[in-house]
Amino acid sequence: METPPLADVLGSFGLIARSTLGDRAIGRSGADVIPCATTDGQEVVLKLTSRQPAHLGEQALRELTVYVDLASRLALPAPRLLAHRVEPTWVAIVLEALAPLPPVEDWGSSRWVDLATTLAMLHRPGDPVPSVIGRLVGGDDISSAEVVHTAGRLWGTADAAARVQRLLEDITDVESAADEGPRSFIHGDCHAENVMASVDGSLSLIDWQSARIGASAADIAFALTRAIPTGAVVPRHEAVSCYCAVAQVELDTTDRQICALQLLTLVRQYPAYVDFLPPEGIGRLRAGLAELEDRWRRLR
Repeated sequence: METPPLADVLGSFGLIARSTLGDRAIGRSGADVIPCATTDGQEVVLKLTSRQPAHLGEQALRELTVYVDLASRLALPAPRLLAHRVEPTWVAIVLEALAPLPPVEDWGSSRWVDLATTLAMLHRPGDPVPSVIGRLVGGDDISSAEVVHTAGRLWGTADAAARVQRLLEDITDVESAADEGPRSFIHGDCHAENVMASVDGSLSLIDWQSARIGASAADIAFALTRAIPTGAVVPRHEAVSCYCAVAQVELDTTDRQICALQLLTLVRQYPAYVDFLPPEGIGRLRAGLAELEDRWRRLR
């Protein structure tokens, strides 16, 4: 990660680090996230991202575009941008500090309904967004051949492997259903760890590196899918029904679309992370795959 000495960046913003180097959190985006405070004691977060490799730099600039150009204009559920700096080899942003939520396993129905409402409001039609938001470099999807290759590791049981094979044979219909419904500006990486509480108690989303124009239902679909390996009890029907009511979209069609989006995430993305999943998480994913495939057969 090609970034300047932390002390230099802190000094340029007049910040004091609240943690030692060993406490700094490096997310999947490659960003260095440092809890800090201003000289007058305001709690803030410094996010420092290298621009190498190139896709990390593009994602950092994408997130900065969200905060600078879109957050106020679209009333996004996002922390306030307090300062930023763009250099040839790195990007730094300073954001207001938000309160973390309990682990998703401890979320109740009301929290999921709040998230569904927040996402439905985010996906309302709004002003045009910059062209940089319309594309996304890279991605986690893997080919069908790779899915089959990893099936023995992630979907190792005969039942799970058979379900994956059936889905691959039906992939055109699954992809078609996933593309149904409206498209809008979306967060692009909506899961429980990227949801925090604002000062007024409302929900706020962080980590906007994957923001883009896409299927509106993709955000809630990804949030539901990411919760599966945690063992969280998710009130799916309540959350989806709330989302549809607030977004003013048809429930049955959207439920089918969300199911298709979840299946694509499980089949195409999760095999790449099999080495990072604990055995209990893999077991929950297999159970989730079975439930979603059965749901797909009923809804298609």
